[in-house]
Order: sequence, then structure tokens, then C-alpha cells
Amino acid sequence: MGFSSLNQSKISSNSFSVGELSTMFSQAGTNTALSNYLANASGLGTPKNQILSASRYLTYIQNAGYTTYQSGGTYYAFQQFLSSGTFTPGPFLNSNANILVVAGGGGGDKGGAGFSGGGGAGGLIQESNVLVNQSSYSITVGAGGTRANNGNNSVFSSYTAIGGGAGGGSNSTNVGNNGGSGGGSSNYGPAGPNFAGGAATSGQGNAGGRSSTTADGMPGGGGGAGSAGIQGVGGYNNGQIGGGGAGLQLNITGTNVIYAAGGNGGAHSPGNPTTVTQAGLGATSSFTNGANNSGSGGGGGQISGTVGGAGGSGIVVIRFAFTIPSSFV
Repeated sequence: MGFSSLNQSKISSNSFSVGELSTMFSQAGTNTALSNYLANASGLGTPKNQILSASRYLTYIQNAGYTTYQSGGTYYAFQQFLSSGTFTPGPFLNSNANILVVAGGGGGDKGGAGFSGGGGAGGLIQESNVLVNQSSYSITVGAGGTRANNGNNSVFSSYTAIGGGAGGGSNSTNVGNNGGSGGGSSNYGPAGPNFAGGAATSGQGNAGGRSSTTADGMPGGGGGAGSAGIQGVGGYNNGQIGGGGAGLQLNITGTNVIYAAGGNGGAHSPGNPTTVTQAGLGATSSFTNGANNSGSGGGGGQISGTVGGAGGSGIVVIRFAFTIPSSFV
């Protein structure tokens, strides 16, 4: 059903069905007459609001693949990707969006002869007023890194979040890997330098925590989007494991969720030590996997052979704000 075949009385009486509207808006990019009619459609302007009641309008948005919610008098519509796929903006074509792109977290390493640093969180990108002007976008959601491996990148449009750095381990390398946030470092053996944690990607995260300088020193925690990983303190008989850096608690989907926290370092042996330096918001416990679709780093491993946890997979969220005129509420 093309625009030219629509009953013109429907335009004046605002009596389009949801199906007819879906057809109209899907043709807007290729039909000049329809594009002119919907010239104010950017940002959900007057033409769309004139032909939709509030309930039908929300139904139309939801039928286009969005989840909607209301907060503080403003309506929001979002799509979130828990795995790679294709984003089609539909009614929000040529509108500005808020976006969240989080990469996969880095894995905590295995202790080998000692214990290991926590994995760094995946890089986190928040942007507002991002113009969405393509009919479709390829979305990449990065997987979390397995033990001793960095997380994978997440991508939306020109925005690439870098995977979190793996935690360092004395069976491989003491220094945590660089990443979106850096992995924590290990320092098992004689007293020596406190190895620096892995570096972060500018604007996406924070560095991993250093290991302590004490003989058989404590490992550092992985960096998080909210703060750096914490340095290990003392030796394994009386020390403290470095806690993971804080994640960020965000509400882009109508619910508070913690994204991109670092992993705690790993213990030397079961129950030794039992304490962790003050860990950040949402930090992943030792030996534990980062939560799926959080981008958090995995916890470090221990001497007994318990491997470090895998990093959590990433996520991509695209959200639009819109209003419904009071006459339709």
C-alpha cells in the first residue's frame, strides 16, 4: 500500500490503523511525497502525534521492537542487544539517541605457582544526542574473556568499546593486560617491585590495581568504569587481596543496573587470606565469572588450581526520549 493509494480522508480524520502507519513509515525513506508529509517526523514531531492517540502511539512504538517506559513525565523507548544483531530505528530514524556500549570484561588469570590479578572491566561508552540516520546498523556485542584472556570489543556505529584487560598471573606474566579497563597485577615470589596494573582506554575505564611489594605479595583488582582497581596489601599470611574497581550504576532501561565493574584479585590458597581491600560497586568476587551482559571483569584465581573467572559479556543499548501531547493523555 503506497502513500498515493491511502484514502485522503484518513489524513484529515486521523483514522490510520497501526498496520497502515507501519507501512507508511517504512516507506518514508523512498517515497518523496510521504517524506514531505512526514517532514516533521524527526524527534517524533507533529504529523505522527496528530494521527495517533497515546495508547495507539505506544503500541506502534512497541510493535517496532522497542520497550517503553515513563519516568518524570517523559516517555522513553529503547532496544538493548544482549548479543550481536541488527538495529533498525524505524519510527526514530533521524532522531537523537542516548547510547550505552559496553565491551566484554577481561578474565581473571589462574594462580599457577601463586595467585592472580582480577580481570578489568570492558570499556564503557555513554553518549547523548547521537544522531541515528541510517535505516539499519550492525551491532557487535563482545563476549567476556576466558581465563587469562582479554574481553572482546562491542560496537555501535562509530563507537567501539574496548574489551577489558586480563588479570596478571605468576605462571604467565605478573602485569595485568591493558584494555577498556586494565587487569590487576600479581607478584608471587621474593619481595620486589609492585607490578603496575594494566592501563585503561582513555574515556572508557580505569587502570588495574598494583600488586604489593611484599614477598608472596597480594594481587591487585581489575579496574572498573567507576574507579581503578585497588592495590594488594602485604603478603599472603597477613595481607589483603586487591578489590576490583567500581562499576557504574546506570538507569538507561528504566531499572538501575551496575555495568563494568572490575574483578577482585585471587587468594593464595583456600581461606588464606580471607579479607579483601574495599572493593568497588559491583566488583566480581575471586574465582567468579563476571555477570552476563554487564561487561564486568572475572575474579582472580588461586594456588590450589581454582582458575580465575571469565569476564562478563557486554551489551549495547539505544534509547530515545519522546513526548505525547497532553491532548492525547
